[in-house]
Amino acid sequence: MLVNEEETDAEYCASLTLRYDRERMLCVMLAPEKVRPALVALLAWNHEIAKVGEIVTDPMVGLIRYQWWRDALEEIYGKKSIRQHAVVQELAKAIEMHGLAQERFDTILTAREPDLETAPFRSQESLDAYALATGGGILMLWLDILGIRQQSAHDAAQHVGAAWALVGILRSIHHQAHLGRVLLPHVDVQELLQHGFNDDVANAVEIICDLAEEHIALARRMSVPPEAVSAMLLAVSAEDYLKRIRKAKYNPFDARVEKGRAIRALKLWWARFRGHY
Repeated sequence: MLVNEEETDAEYCASLTLRYDRERMLCVMLAPEKVRPALVALLAWNHEIAKVGEIVTDPMVGLIRYQWWRDALEEIYGKKSIRQHAVVQELAKAIEMHGLAQERFDTILTAREPDLETAPFRSQESLDAYALATGGGILMLWLDILGIRQQSAHDAAQHVGAAWALVGILRSIHHQAHLGRVLLPHVDVQELLQHGFNDDVANAVEIICDLAEEHIALARRMSVPPEAVSAMLLAVSAEDYLKRIRKAKYNPFDARVEKGRAIRALKLWWARFRGHY
């Protein structure tokens, strides 16, 4: 991976995250300044593994890429010579500074393997487990970086992370379909490409919206310290998207779904100011 010679590893990770993970990056900017570099490194790593399923057509090549990241983690945790890759370098700093557990990263990598398949998830339960392990796993690492060990806070963060992952799946339906796959259970990708939005898609989207809102509601009933608010703010963004999807009658292709960037940013700032998500 080539990095602009005038750009530091940290700057590369920040520009990557701002470009591809804007909503979470806004939450990083509302976190304490001292932990922001580690959070950016975490999100840059998440982007690198999340994109694997989109850039490979052969599942075996995808597994090799995942193994590359597992090997990179082994180097970091084994205190060996670390490969010259901007994200690996920054992640190594975050892991050392905040004592992040290797098991958390391994769990997310394993959970990402269904990204290499073209078939949709067989059930709502399997999709939910995927969201909890991937999006939820990232927010649990976020709390680790914040130094929060309270179990109820981690449970709440996992639910918020799952809700955000589900929202991301809904927002990416059109893009994923053109890659030859749809993650939603009981939605046929070929039919979607040929006929576009229909009642089957609407029904599937409504179910996922309900599931995401259930995760947010569960998180809000749990005990979370004020220091965790930067991670939990994703619930505010997720809820905004869910309202827009419902208003569009569960049509994720509706242009109105992606509008409101400035409003969402303002909502995040106001929620941070109030310490409420």
